[in-house]
Amino acid sequence: MEIIAKDLLNLSESLAKANARRSHVDAIDLGALRAIREYSPDDMTISVESGMGFSQLQMQLVRHGQWLPLDPPLPQHWTVRGLIEENPSGPRRNAYGTLRDAVIGLEAVRSDGQCLKSGGRVVKNVAGFDLCKLLIGSGGSLAVVSMVTFKLMPLPECETVWVCHVSDAEELVDIAKPFRSGSTSIPPVIFDFFRGPDAVEKRLFGTLVIGYSGNSDAVDRASSELNQTKRQWIRYAHWARGGLEPLPASLLYQEAFWKDYPSLRPTMESVLPTRLPQVIDRLARQESCLARMGQGTLYHFHPRLVEVSSRAHFLETRIKEVFDPHAILPALP
Repeated sequence: MEIIAKDLLNLSESLAKANARRSHVDAIDLGALRAIREYSPDDMTISVESGMGFSQLQMQLVRHGQWLPLDPPLPQHWTVRGLIEENPSGPRRNAYGTLRDAVIGLEAVRSDGQCLKSGGRVVKNVAGFDLCKLLIGSGGSLAVVSMVTFKLMPLPECETVWVCHVSDAEELVDIAKPFRSGSTSIPPVIFDFFRGPDAVEKRLFGTLVIGYSGNSDAVDRASSELNQTKRQWIRYAHWARGGLEPLPASLLYQEAFWKDYPSLRPTMESVLPTRLPQVIDRLARQESCLARMGQGTLYHFHPRLVEVSSRAHFLETRIKEVFDPHAILPALP
C-alpha cells in the first residue's frame, strides 16, 4: 500500500492502520511535510520537516550567511528525508564530516504509529542513547523520519580547489603523504582522488583533488604553499561568497561519477586510508572510480575488491524486530 501523508497526525494514523492490518507499506509520500518548524540563526540550528528539498533548505540558510555543510551527489534530487535514509556524503566531508555530525535531533513515526523524538534543538544535549545515529542510513526500515534538527555553520568567505595528475599508485602515495600526515599548515577541506573514463587515453592513473575553504587570507596562504611544491597543481574551481553562486558548487568530477544515480549504484569499499592507493591499483585502468582519501572510502563500478567483514546480523535483525515487528516498513538495507 501507499501512504500520502497530509501532516504528522495523518502519517501516524495511516501507519497505525497499516500495522493493524499487517499491510506492507510500499511507498510513503511526505511531500506535504516541508515546513520549517523553528529556525534560530543566532543559535545556528534549524528544525525542518523531512519532505523539504535539500536545495530549498540551503537557499533559506544562505540568506543568513549560513549553510548545512553537506554536499551529496546531485544535491537537487535530495529531500531531508532522503538524506537521513541514505546518509550520502561528498568531497567536503574531509573537513565537515557526514550527516551524523550535523543532526542533533529528530522526530520519527514507528510502524505502529507511535511518534518518537530524540535529541533536541541545542548542540549540547543530555547524555543517553542517541537514536538519531541509529536511524541515519537505515533506509527508512526502522521508522519514518518526519522532522530533523540540524546544527549549521557560517558560510566560508571563499573556496579554491586544485588538481594534480597522477601517473601511478606510488606517485599517489607520495603526493598524498603530506596531507595525510598533517604536515601542511592548513588541512584541506577536500581530499579526493578520481579517475574518469578518459584516463587511459590521457595515460593517467587518476587525479588528486585538494580544496581549501575559509577566510580569504588562509585560503590564499594554503594555495601558495601548495604551489611551492615540486608538483604541478592546476586550479580546478574557485568560489567566493557574494558571487553568482550562493554556495560552493558541486564539483564536476563528482557530478560526472554519480550522474546515473540512483539507477546505477556504485560499489563502496571501506579500507584504511593508507591502503587506498593499492586497492585503487587493483582496478583496471579503464575503470572509473572516486575515493575519499581522508576516510578510506572508494566508489567504483567493478565487483567488490575487498572482503567485507561479517556484520552483526543478529543485532540488526533484533533492532528491526523491536521497531517494526510486523515488517510494515522496508527491509534493512
